[in-house]
Amino acid sequence: MSVLRHRAVDRRTRSLDRVDDRYLAFAGISEQARLLEEQTVSSRELVAIYLDRIEIVDPRLNSFKEVSAEHALAEAAEADRRLSAGDKAPLLGVPVAIKDELDVTGSVTRHGTVAYERPAEFDAEHVRRLRGAGAFVMGKSNLPELA
Repeated sequence: MSVLRHRAVDRRTRSLDRVDDRYLAFAGISEQARLLEEQTVSSRELVAIYLDRIEIVDPRLNSFKEVSAEHALAEAAEADRRLSAGDKAPLLGVPVAIKDELDVTGSVTRHGTVAYERPAEFDAEHVRRLRGAGAFVMGKSNLPELA
Protein backbone atom coordinates (compact mmCIF):
# COMPACT_ATOMS: atom_id res chain seq x y z
CA MET A 1 0.00 0.00 0.00
CA SER A 2 1.45 3.33 -0.99
CA VAL A 3 0.83 6.62 0.74
CA LEU A 4 -1.56 8.60 -1.40
CA ARG A 5 0.23 11.95 -1.05
CA HIS A 6 3.58 12.35 -2.71
CA ARG A 7 5.53 15.19 -1.16
CA ALA A 8 9.19 15.63 -0.25
CA VAL A 9 10.55 17.42 2.78
CA ASP A 10 12.86 20.36 2.29
CA ARG A 11 15.13 19.82 5.31
CA ARG A 12 15.97 23.54 5.59
CA THR A 13 12.41 24.80 5.71
CA ARG A 14 10.70 21.57 6.82
CA SER A 15 8.03 22.25 4.21
CA LEU A 16 6.43 19.33 2.44
CA ASP A 17 6.15 18.97 -1.29
CA ARG A 18 6.35 15.17 -1.51
CA VAL A 19 6.40 12.53 1.20
CA ASP A 20 6.99 9.00 0.05
CA ASP A 21 6.75 5.70 1.90
CA ARG A 22 10.51 5.29 2.26
CA TYR A 23 10.91 8.75 3.77
CA LEU A 24 8.12 8.06 6.26
CA ALA A 25 9.52 4.64 7.20
CA PHE A 26 12.94 6.07 8.03
CA ALA A 27 11.88 9.54 9.26
CA GLY A 28 12.33 8.71 12.94
CA ILE A 29 9.92 8.94 15.82
CA SER A 30 10.06 12.72 16.35
CA GLU A 31 9.55 13.51 12.65
CA GLN A 32 6.69 11.01 12.43
CA ALA A 33 5.08 12.60 15.52
CA ARG A 34 5.38 16.04 13.91
CA LEU A 35 3.87 14.86 10.62
CA LEU A 36 1.04 13.17 12.51
CA GLU A 37 0.32 16.27 14.58
CA GLU A 38 0.24 18.38 11.40
CA GLN A 39 -2.03 15.70 9.89
CA THR A 40 0.29 15.42 6.89
CA VAL A 41 0.15 11.66 7.34
CA SER A 42 -2.24 9.45 9.28
CA SER A 43 -1.32 6.81 11.80
CA ARG A 44 -3.11 4.20 9.66
CA GLU A 45 -0.89 5.17 6.72
CA LEU A 46 2.24 4.71 8.84
CA VAL A 47 1.05 1.29 10.02
CA ALA A 48 0.23 0.25 6.44
CA ILE A 49 3.72 1.32 5.30
CA TYR A 50 5.36 -0.71 8.06
CA LEU A 51 3.15 -3.75 7.50
CA ASP A 52 4.06 -3.69 3.79
CA ARG A 53 7.77 -3.35 4.58
CA ILE A 54 7.61 -6.17 7.14
CA GLU A 55 5.87 -8.44 4.62
CA ILE A 56 8.51 -7.75 1.97
CA VAL A 57 11.72 -7.59 4.01
CA ASP A 58 11.15 -9.69 7.14
CA PRO A 59 11.30 -13.12 5.47
CA ARG A 60 14.95 -12.35 4.69
CA LEU A 61 15.85 -10.42 7.85
CA ASN A 62 13.81 -12.29 10.46
CA SER A 63 13.64 -9.04 12.41
CA PHE A 64 10.17 -9.51 13.90
CA LYS A 65 9.16 -12.15 16.40
CA GLU A 66 5.55 -11.00 16.46
CA VAL A 67 3.46 -8.54 14.43
CA SER A 68 0.02 -7.49 15.67
CA ALA A 69 -1.44 -6.10 12.43
CA GLU A 70 -5.11 -5.97 13.42
CA HIS A 71 -4.31 -4.50 16.83
CA ALA A 72 -1.99 -1.92 15.28
CA LEU A 73 -4.62 -0.86 12.71
CA ALA A 74 -7.22 -0.50 15.47
CA GLU A 75 -4.80 1.54 17.62
CA ALA A 76 -3.95 3.69 14.59
CA ALA A 77 -7.63 4.39 13.87
CA GLU A 78 -8.12 5.48 17.48
CA ALA A 79 -5.01 7.66 17.32
CA ASP A 80 -6.25 9.29 14.11
CA ARG A 81 -9.57 10.01 15.79
CA ARG A 82 -7.80 11.58 18.77
CA LEU A 83 -5.53 13.64 16.51
CA SER A 84 -8.55 14.94 14.59
CA ALA A 85 -10.13 15.90 17.91
CA GLY A 86 -7.07 18.00 18.79
CA ASP A 87 -5.31 15.67 21.25
CA LYS A 88 -1.67 16.74 21.56
CA ALA A 89 0.09 13.75 23.20
CA PRO A 90 3.76 13.98 22.10
CA LEU A 91 3.94 10.61 20.30
CA LEU A 92 0.27 10.18 19.51
CA GLY A 93 -0.21 7.76 16.61
CA VAL A 94 3.43 6.69 16.25
CA PRO A 95 3.73 2.90 15.81
CA VAL A 96 6.71 1.29 17.55
CA ALA A 97 8.34 -2.12 17.72
CA ILE A 98 9.58 -3.39 21.07
CA LYS A 99 12.55 -5.74 21.49
CA ASP A 100 11.51 -9.19 22.65
CA GLU A 101 13.33 -8.62 25.94
CA LEU A 102 10.73 -6.13 27.22
CA ASP A 103 7.30 -7.07 28.55
CA VAL A 104 4.23 -6.01 26.61
CA THR A 105 0.93 -6.83 28.30
CA GLY A 106 -0.59 -9.98 26.81
CA SER A 107 2.48 -10.87 24.77
CA VAL A 108 5.03 -13.55 25.62
CA THR A 109 8.50 -12.11 26.25
CA ARG A 110 10.70 -14.88 24.87
CA HIS A 111 14.19 -13.33 25.09
CA GLY A 112 14.92 -14.91 21.72
CA THR A 113 14.14 -18.45 22.89
CA VAL A 114 11.13 -20.77 23.00
CA ALA A 115 11.65 -21.51 26.71
CA TYR A 116 9.10 -18.89 27.82
CA GLU A 117 5.36 -19.33 27.28
CA ARG A 118 3.60 -17.11 29.81
CA PRO A 119 2.20 -13.80 28.53
CA ALA A 120 3.28 -10.67 30.39
CA GLU A 121 0.75 -9.31 32.85
CA PHE A 122 2.10 -5.76 32.71
CA ASP A 123 4.02 -3.49 30.37
CA ALA A 124 7.71 -2.84 31.03
CA GLU A 125 8.39 0.73 32.17
CA HIS A 126 9.74 1.67 28.71
CA VAL A 127 6.55 0.44 27.06
CA ARG A 128 4.35 2.11 29.68
CA ARG A 129 6.02 5.47 29.01
CA LEU A 130 5.76 5.11 25.23
CA ARG A 131 2.05 4.31 25.53
CA GLY A 132 1.61 7.22 27.95
CA ALA A 133 3.04 9.53 25.29
CA GLY A 134 0.55 8.21 22.72
CA ALA A 135 2.66 5.64 20.83
CA PHE A 136 1.41 2.10 20.36
CA VAL A 137 3.11 -1.27 19.93
CA MET A 138 2.69 -2.93 16.55
CA GLY A 139 5.04 -5.82 17.20
CA LYS A 140 8.03 -7.31 18.95
CA SER A 141 11.40 -7.47 17.27
CA ASN A 142 13.70 -10.47 17.34
CA LEU A 143 16.98 -10.73 19.20
CA PRO A 144 19.67 -13.36 19.80
CA GLU A 145 18.73 -16.20 22.11
CA LEU A 146 18.72 -15.26 25.81
CA ALA A 147 20.08 -11.79 25.11
